[in-house]
Amino acid sequence: MLIPPVAIYRIGACAAILAGIGYFSFIASYTLNIPFGDDYPDALGFLTAYNQASSIQEKWLLLFSKNNSHVTFTNHLVYLAMQAFTGEINFRWLPWIGSLNILGIAAALYA
Repeated sequence: MLIPPVAIYRIGACAAILAGIGYFSFIASYTLNIPFGDDYPDALGFLTAYNQASSIQEKWLLLFSKNNSHVTFTNHLVYLAMQAFTGEINFRWLPWIGSLNILGIAAALYA
């Protein structure tokens, strides 16, 4: 007996939804509002240097600065936006903001 393609699509979608629920429940359960590992130089070090920079050119160069040989431009924008809106960096929110990429990729794959 063959399984119709619509049923296979639905099974795949249900499996993806269950994996997403597991992933996001893991994030909700285990994230803490403390910096860990490379959060110190990437987030706190960047914001300290950015706030102490005196010229727009220095600030612009800091936006494109590297951390562990990676240009983390979007992370720097998120840090600045979070500092502007809340006055602090909430490390518990950062995995949620980063996980928006996963939702975008999933939407593009299932579209």
